[in-house]
Amino acid sequence: MEYLGKSIWIGYVVAGTLLGIGFVYPVLWVLGIVGAAYFLYLVQLEQTFKKASLGGWLVFSIKAAAPMLWIWSTYPIDWLPVELGKIEVPLIFVYWLTSSLWIGVGGIVIVALIRLFKEYVFRKTLLALLLPAIWIAGEVVGSIAFSIMTLGPGSEVSAKLSFGYVGFLLVENDLLLNAAGLAGVYSLSFLFVLLAIGLLLLIKKLPSNYRYLSLGFLLLLIVPFSSQDSSFQVEGESAYEIAVIETNFPTKLLRSADGVSDISSSLAEAMSVSLEYGPDYVLLPEDSRFFNQEKGNGFVQSFFKFQYGDPSAVIVDSGRVEIDDSVYLQAFVYDGLNKEAETFQKNYLAPQGEYVPYLYAGAFYLFGFGDVIDGVAKDVAYKMGVDSKQSDLGVSLPGVLFCFESVDPAGVRRLVGERPDLPFVAHPVSHAWFHEPEVLWHQLDVMLRVQAVWNKKYIVSASSHAESKTYTPSGKIVVSDIVAEGEYWKVRVVKIPK
Repeated sequence: MEYLGKSIWIGYVVAGTLLGIGFVYPVLWVLGIVGAAYFLYLVQLEQTFKKASLGGWLVFSIKAAAPMLWIWSTYPIDWLPVELGKIEVPLIFVYWLTSSLWIGVGGIVIVALIRLFKEYVFRKTLLALLLPAIWIAGEVVGSIAFSIMTLGPGSEVSAKLSFGYVGFLLVENDLLLNAAGLAGVYSLSFLFVLLAIGLLLLIKKLPSNYRYLSLGFLLLLIVPFSSQDSSFQVEGESAYEIAVIETNFPTKLLRSADGVSDISSSLAEAMSVSLEYGPDYVLLPEDSRFFNQEKGNGFVQSFFKFQYGDPSAVIVDSGRVEIDDSVYLQAFVYDGLNKEAETFQKNYLAPQGEYVPYLYAGAFYLFGFGDVIDGVAKDVAYKMGVDSKQSDLGVSLPGVLFCFESVDPAGVRRLVGERPDLPFVAHPVSHAWFHEPEVLWHQLDVMLRVQAVWNKKYIVSASSHAESKTYTPSGKIVVSDIVAEGEYWKVRVVKIPK
């Protein structure tokens, strides 16, 4: 540490790299604790506030850049109605870089708060106990900064984007994952920083020839646990039976009337097969548009009765709707038992495909690429839902966590707060924008495991261009067997306790 302390900028780069590498290579998650300890060491070295603040920004920007690498999996961008051509790679790079910098602002806040409390809190023990809260506050501010810089017609200022929160690194250890039961990723982050402080104190207190013992501290954390539990199954009347439709339609099909017709026919086939298993629920991926939401509920009931024999299953669908010249992503939950339908809209939208942030749109026009914005304006023009509450849903209907709402640490918490007795959480997903985004998939798995543990609810995903999974209240991931499949669809049957 002494050597790198003399080259403090190198030290900050190393600290940021150690903090971020576990998000890309999960097996190296424990290095994040080393990175956090090293960052805390660097911050207390003699230096100006400006240098320390820039160092904190650098560390946390690098830390954010690692989990945000999934942005590159959008290349090539083949889901837009216009060709981006030569600006495609620079565009992805700029969005990845700037997103990391916005999130990295949290590092400045952490440095400022540490300096402030160090000046007024004289007991080192109390300061050490304050550090986890300071760290969490910094990461939350980073999320808020990101939301401010990506404001647009489909967003608001919030702390919902949680990529890079250090607590997620502890999920690689199933024993430490239990801490999520207290306050989700926030309690995990608190524990993470305590472990980093413990490591730092251990290194400082031990004689130099015994510092290798600190490796034992880290090795104790590296216990091989498995998050997969493919044998999980519940039988009998004590279980909900859920048919999950998983799709993989080429994005080009959406660009023609014949393609849309093919999608509709394939979904109808998948629905028929799903209903043959007599499920209590059928879940479809986000934006499947199985039901025509432009028609009234009476039409839907008649259609379903005629086409499928009037089943009693609950069908969870969603799709694009236009209301008063505004575009929303709206869930359509059909209750086959009570012959009623409920609708509500998505409340958290992704700036990388559901709306264009004002700052980035302005930059496009400034540099002469306004025609690109005009070309995608219709497709990338969603707005936040004006009717997103799920508190009035029937007792038998699941909560619905839309795609990408899983990045909100309190996403499921909010649903459970509205309806404490909801049977489970349905999670419709669409990853058609991406090309095998392994970094993204792993992080979303981690986020959903944490939310399942914290809220003690099963979360069942129905995915497009990704694998559908079940996340249990114990933090396990269940991938159910495929019971049927067609050219562009698969059906899985999941059973969870009532």
